[in-house]
Amino acid sequence: MKIWGVLVSLLLIAISGLQAQDKGWFSSREITTVTLRTDLQVLWADRGDESSDHPAWISLPTDTGTLVVEAEVKTGGNFRKDPRNCKYPPLRVDPKGKSAKGTLFQGQGTMKLITICQDPNYVLKEYLAYRIYNLMTDSSYQVRLSKVVFEDIAGRIPAETNWALWVESEKHLAQRLDMERFEDDSVIHRPSVSASCWARVCVFQYIIGNTDWDLPLKKNVTVLSHAGICHVVPFDFDWSKWVDAAYTGLKDDPSFEHRSFRGKGLSREVVDAVLTEVVALRETLVEEVKSCKSLPSEHRKEIVEYLDVFFKSAENPKTREELFLSRCMPEP
Repeated sequence: MKIWGVLVSLLLIAISGLQAQDKGWFSSREITTVTLRTDLQVLWADRGDESSDHPAWISLPTDTGTLVVEAEVKTGGNFRKDPRNCKYPPLRVDPKGKSAKGTLFQGQGTMKLITICQDPNYVLKEYLAYRIYNLMTDSSYQVRLSKVVFEDIAGRIPAETNWALWVESEKHLAQRLDMERFEDDSVIHRPSVSASCWARVCVFQYIIGNTDWDLPLKKNVTVLSHAGICHVVPFDFDWSKWVDAAYTGLKDDPSFEHRSFRGKGLSREVVDAVLTEVVALRETLVEEVKSCKSLPSEHRKEIVEYLDVFFKSAENPKTREELFLSRCMPEP
């Protein structure tokens, strides 16, 4: 009987943990309006390499009133951090203190908040890129789209409401996947990465037309490990053809119009299996794009057409061989 009692207790703890996770910030896709209050003048000016944390307050409506959570916020990013490139830089938002306990922000860690750079449609397109990869694998950053009211506590800057994209923290990602963050600064080589994971990353980056990433340098990829095997999770897709941001300066570059598959060293069988998985998701991925009504219809149409080009290539045996399988050459 004592054993049964212990088992029941463990089951209740597990259920409680799942329920808490289900109530997290990324458990819903509802588009809500969040107010971020801080000293905006100081925050927007703090864009150096060693930017500081600034006190802030996050508030959003709930069924019972308004939830207010204390936080720390700082500017982040590289290209988008430069005021010559973007009016608003990406932010790192870390809910703090007892105010976050028991709320949907509890345990989330430092989330990335991607703000408007030049065009709100870029935020929406990048959101869809993340969502496409969510549908391809759980080993991906969870995201949530919202409107954010930026409110200056000093009253020197008028409040402004913009689209923003919340991205799961690396800490929460690792915990959710039951993996460890790869803290080693050494160069990562492809053979140390799960073959199916690597193939999925390569196919996804091909789908969105993104070349702004690198495994050995860990550029725009997070490396996690489990049982001695590395897993790669991509992020930051604003330099992809999918987003097609004018600030990249790539619109007139012919190479930007051509996708590139980086599957060298993978087996044909693994790549073929991943392509088959993704092709089976065709209707789901297309519907995900079409359902994003916040993005103007002409942009949704362009993305669907861009997806269709990939699917036609992946479904046709001749082009699947030419564009993907024939590139799976052994590494030297």
